[in-house]
Amino acid sequence: MHKEILDAVVQMVQQNTDFQVVVGNNPPKESIACTGFASDDVVNLDRDTLQTYDITINGKSGDQEQLFSDLCKIHKKLTLRKDFPHSEKWQIYTIDSVSTPRLLGLEEAERTRYLYGSSITVKFYALGMKGERDT
Repeated sequence: MHKEILDAVVQMVQQNTDFQVVVGNNPPKESIACTGFASDDVVNLDRDTLQTYDITINGKSGDQEQLFSDLCKIHKKLTLRKDFPHSEKWQIYTIDSVSTPRLLGLEEAERTRYLYGSSITVKFYALGMKGERDT
C-alpha cells in the first residue's frame, strides 16, 4: 500500500513540474526524487488505521531559480489540493509541508548542479484486513 501512495504522490508532483520525477532520495541530473517512510498514528478497533507518510522531495538542477520555483509550486499545489488519489484500500485526506524547499548545496562531482531538499507529510486512511486471514 505504501508504494501505491508514494506512486500517487510522485504522479501529483509530476503534474506540477517539467523536471523528471523519480522514486528515490538522490535525484539524477535535472530531476526531482521522492521517497519516505510511514507510521500508524491511530489504529481503530476494526484495525483500520490513520497513517502519516513523511516524504522527501529532493531536486537537482543547474538552473537554481527554476528548481526552487518548481519545488515551491509543488508544495503549494499539494497542500492546497482538495481532490486526492484513493483506492479501495486507502484514501489520502491531506498533505502538509514539513520543510519548505531549501538549498542543500552543490553537487560535489561537477559543482554545477544545485541540490534542494524539502519534505511533506501525507495523511491517509487505510482499511484494515476485514475478513482477510493473516498468512
